[in-house]
Amino acid sequence: MTGIPLQYAFLTGNISFWIEKLHNEHGDVVRISPNELSFNTAQSFQDIYGFRQGHAVLQKDKGYYFPPAGSIDDLLTAEDADHFRMRKLLEPAFSSKALRAMDPVITSFTNLLIEKLREQALHPEKEVVDILQWFNWTTFDVVGELTYGQSFGCLDEGVFHPWIKTIFQGLKIVVYFNVCRRIPWLFAVLKWLTPSILRQKRMDHYNFAAERARQRLAREVHKPDFLTYVSRDTKTGGMSTEEIEANCALLLIAGSETTATVLSGAIFFLLNNPEKRKILVDEIRGAFRESQDINTISVFALPYLSAVLSESLRMYPPVPIGLPRLVPEAGDTISGYWVPGTWSTYHSTRNFTEPYSFLPERWLSNRDSRFINDQHDALQPFSVGPRNCIGKNLGEEAIAGETENGREMNDQEICHVLGSGNKEQSA
Repeated sequence: MTGIPLQYAFLTGNISFWIEKLHNEHGDVVRISPNELSFNTAQSFQDIYGFRQGHAVLQKDKGYYFPPAGSIDDLLTAEDADHFRMRKLLEPAFSSKALRAMDPVITSFTNLLIEKLREQALHPEKEVVDILQWFNWTTFDVVGELTYGQSFGCLDEGVFHPWIKTIFQGLKIVVYFNVCRRIPWLFAVLKWLTPSILRQKRMDHYNFAAERARQRLAREVHKPDFLTYVSRDTKTGGMSTEEIEANCALLLIAGSETTATVLSGAIFFLLNNPEKRKILVDEIRGAFRESQDINTISVFALPYLSAVLSESLRMYPPVPIGLPRLVPEAGDTISGYWVPGTWSTYHSTRNFTEPYSFLPERWLSNRDSRFINDQHDALQPFSVGPRNCIGKNLGEEAIAGETENGREMNDQEICHVLGSGNKEQSA
């Protein structure tokens, strides 16, 4: 067996569909390269990423994780001890209490987004709006404000800040290096062939992020943001300035583009399923008389909206493949299968009824009998365990908050060019 098909799937952006095809043909556990396995069961999430008494925590497979552009590790790349220390310092910033204090920021940008979309709808020459672009502008502004104490002005200007363009360009290099690090003899060749402009864009992103972080740390702020909660006293285990810079760069990417992706997916599926859209619009309008009554805290009490968000995350996850882990040298049992030492892990009929249909009803507490065998634990868009997404609360709040414009959704329709979408869209 060779690892070339896996690397080809990475390069073409089709890895999630390739792995899904293998699972459909061969079952819950498949070998995707000579020393890598993929699991698609609900139990495997807990076994691979969570805590299990009597089992070692599975370590990250560093072959899949790109080293930071600077020399300082962030939450994604840090070893366990440093990861635990950084996470403990950052967690208060992502608590429900902290996010309630930051809610006015999310709400203000959500209101600005709705205002801008109304302007677009009234523009005589604007028949089609790229909603993903508007969601990206919104989420980058929100996360910029919460990370650095100032937004990027994307929504106001109606364009991407030059730095954000750099981020999108620099991310492309990650795919090149993921491939070459899995095939050692190709490393030098692909590293040489990788366009130098992509390498430079990645460094530009890191340097700009570091400068923004330094400016924020030097400035006194009068409203809470992420850095309000982070201790910089390294003598008592606080973060160094360099660690803060590295984690700010990570938070900007992790908290913005992923949220915009889920939001665009939610709008797409709702516009393609008018009966689901009507249920959601009726729920929102029934709960709130005026738009100003809505905030990102109150919307969490809406069961159908919560179901729509869960179904959108299932249908259009921002991270469409698992985050690989290494089995310890002694081996371990995963989802009932014994895996020898040092081996590496969503639309499956084994886990969900009608997996390619947008059916928010599957998440309701009073769901009908056809969903009785759905494995809800198989949906883990924020992962589980000690390295799960620290921004889970923020992501859910931002997604819920920006879906508030469901009050306006009866006046939207999908661009005819998109139709019902492409089931095999590359990532």
